[in-house]
This record gives sequence, C-alpha cells and structure tokens, in this order.
Amino acid sequence: MKKNILLILTLVCTSLFFSCIGKRKVAKINNALNNQLQDEVRMQQKLTSLDSLNDIKTKKGEMDDSVSNILKAKLTNENAASLSRADSIKKISATIMRGMKRKKYKNAVVYNTEGKEIVAKKNQDILFVDDLLKQQNFIKFNTAAFFPPGGFQIPAEKLEMAKSVFKPVLDSLIVFLDKYAQRKVASNIVCYGYADGQPIKDRSELWNMLTKNLNDTNASRQTLNIELSRMRSEDVSGIMKSLFLQNIKRFPDSSLTEMRFIKIGKGEDYPNKTITDYGVVDERRRIVVIFWNALPKGLFETEQKQTGN
Repeated sequence: MKKNILLILTLVCTSLFFSCIGKRKVAKINNALNNQLQDEVRMQQKLTSLDSLNDIKTKKGEMDDSVSNILKAKLTNENAASLSRADSIKKISATIMRGMKRKKYKNAVVYNTEGKEIVAKKNQDILFVDDLLKQQNFIKFNTAAFFPPGGFQIPAEKLEMAKSVFKPVLDSLIVFLDKYAQRKVASNIVCYGYADGQPIKDRSELWNMLTKNLNDTNASRQTLNIELSRMRSEDVSGIMKSLFLQNIKRFPDSSLTEMRFIKIGKGEDYPNKTITDYGVVDERRRIVVIFWNALPKGLFETEQKQTGN
C-alpha cells in the first residue's frame, strides 16, 4: 500500500514538474509581452499621426484622392488590428502567474515571437507610407501658360517647355523608387484636369467637339467643363507617358515596378479646397494637377475605377 502511495506521489510531482513553468521564465515572457505591448502602442500613435498627415495633404490638394482614400482605409484597419493585438497581449499577460501551465507558457512564447515578426513587418510598411506622405509628389500646372483660352492641347511650339516643367515629377518618383528597389511597387501618374465656370459658347467649334464627345447637345455648362478638363488631363497624361518611355531605363527593375497612367476630369471642382477666393472665371482653376504615387503591391490593393493604361 505504501509503495502504491509513494508511486502516486512520484507521478504527481513529476507531472507538476513537467506541466509547470518556473517563476524566472514566467517573468521573462511577461516582460517580453509588455515590451511588445509598448511597440503596439507606439505603432498606434504613428498610424494616427500618418492619418492626420494624409488628411492635411488631401485638404490642401497635395494628395491624389484615390490614394488618399486607400491610405485612410488601410491606416484605419491597421490601427484596429494593432488595438486587437494589444488587447490579446493584455489578456495573455493577465493569465501569467507562478506555476503557469507549460501549455499556456508555450502559447505565450509563440504569440510573442509571431507578434514581434508582425510588428517588424508593419513598421517597414509604416516607414514606407511615412516617406511617401513626406514627398513633394505633385505639381500644379497652370494651363494658361501653355493652352490657348478654352484649349485642351499644348501647342507643338510649347511642348518642350511643358516637358521641362513636367519632368521633375518623374525625377522625384525615380528617386523614391530607387530607395525601395527591393520591394514590389505599383506606381501611378495621375493627371487631374480642371476648368473654371466660364460658359462655352453655344455652337462654337469647342462646343461642337465637346457635345460630340458626350453625345449630348443638351449638356450643361458643368458637364461640358468636365469634358474639357478631362481632355486637358488626357493631353498632359500623354506627355507624361512619353517622358516615362524616354526615361524607362532609369527606373528600377521593371519586374518590380508596375506603372499606370490615369487621367481624370474634375470639371469645375476647386483644385485647392483651402482657397476661398476663387472666381467664376479664374486662371487658377484652369489647371492640370499631376501626382505620382507608389504603393507596395499587395499592401494597398484596391479596385481602381479610374481610367488608366
């Protein structure tokens, strides 16, 4: 009988020895989890800061609307994911106590290891977005400098001058892509065309062209100006594509970079929402804004509805 009791006690002690974790190991994993929690808090602060910067640049007209929306959605989602991970860390830490079961300890170790890998990867993406938002990645091109009144094509004699104005946009994109040459990046050059509120003379050559494009002889002034602004953006986009082809060898390995050209007519929308003294007839509204953007492929994938090629 005594032998049986001794055997049972031995088995129980052995089981406890192998199922429980020492105080030192528990303290170590708990400290690691607390460090990870602080990393998540810092990440949330940075994500909030980037979201604010994205909003400021968008309001000033210094950010392409489509990319601004993508970034805002992504930053919001990443912040929510970080909050969720932080909550999980708190719950795991709360279960850690003296004599913690081996299974729970192993789970905590695995969670900490995987969490550090996630944070490291997310921080790389955050640095990329931070760098992107700090770039001067746009140029506002005043059409009055090149287009005749009501025009939508740059005259041949001013084409080289226009290219010299546009080329710095391409140069800054190349510099940015070179910094991330090892990442698969999708790049866009987006041209937004604008028009002021000046009416287009009925039955004029321009009116005939615009209504033919629209297949609508009853089109409103606003609709006609949207089409005029689209044609302006298309002309400038064509020049940007030509510049890209001339400089394609300066870009990182083409297998890592995907380039698209997007042209959008914004019509009578204000190019800069912070300017409050725009007039109905206003040269500052007859512009084309050129943006470049570059996003890691797979990170900010979204359905692009704009016309691009």
